[in-house]
Amino acid sequence: MSGVPPVRTLVLTGGTDPFVDPWHPFAETSRRIADIARSRGHEVEVSGDIAQRLADLGDVDLLIVNAPAPADAIDPDLLEAGERFLAAHLAAGRPVAGFHSGMTGLLGLGLWNRVIGARWIADVSGHPPLGDATIDVRDSPISEGPSSIDLFDEKYSFLEIDGPLTVVASHEYEGAVHPVVWLREWDGSRVFADALAHDARSFDSPEHVRIVERALDWLVEG
Repeated sequence: MSGVPPVRTLVLTGGTDPFVDPWHPFAETSRRIADIARSRGHEVEVSGDIAQRLADLGDVDLLIVNAPAPADAIDPDLLEAGERFLAAHLAAGRPVAGFHSGMTGLLGLGLWNRVIGARWIADVSGHPPLGDATIDVRDSPISEGPSSIDLFDEKYSFLEIDGPLTVVASHEYEGAVHPVVWLREWDGSRVFADALAHDARSFDSPEHVRIVERALDWLVEG
């Protein structure tokens, strides 16, 4: 008996030099993200070989990035190749997702920032202290609102937003509203961005997990 093949999902995770920082337990959050994807029927690979795996996306349906920009400079030839491989994945109409610092990571590629629709700006972007947080949820293809979710997390603020977004969740800080979860499309590829997920405690919120579950379904149904 034949059936629909599982979605092949690759989670690129930080934690291996130079894709490291002193703040984020990437192995923990990547494990939780992978578990959620498996619960939706995905066949999941988690890899810290970011540059090497990015060069071989032919077997990947959904690319998820949960890794920071590199701590050290990357060879320009590697950056050029990374942009080319990412562009090919997108040209095939395949979806992508970025979590927390992974939204602005992926070798520090400019294309990735444009696809996700946000950029972290040094000395401008930031967040209140890590802790208990309330996030406002709106009506969207993956959520019902207005409502709110409570979780333990960072609330990214003052990101440079580029392009139209379908905002799923946001918060207010210092007199401004800051989107932290959104959907968008890039030349036919579906895109999910989740600025939450600082550490595994973020996924102790059932409401956050449900948003991610529905986002994964949305990404691959298009």
